[in-house]
Amino acid sequence: MSALAGKAGMHVSSISQIEGSRLAAYPGQVKKLVKALGWEDEPALLFKEVDVNA
Repeated sequence: MSALAGKAGMHVSSISQIEGSRLAAYPGQVKKLVKALGWEDEPALLFKEVDVNA
């Protein structure tokens, strides 16, 4: 997670809180994460919960 934080220019705790649904990502944070991850799909899909049991 620290590598992603560095690449996105964000604090590790912010990414952790977003990942744990304790913090809603601001639009600027979403843009940073999309760029850092090389995400090419709809940004909202990054935050969609998935059923790991499916």
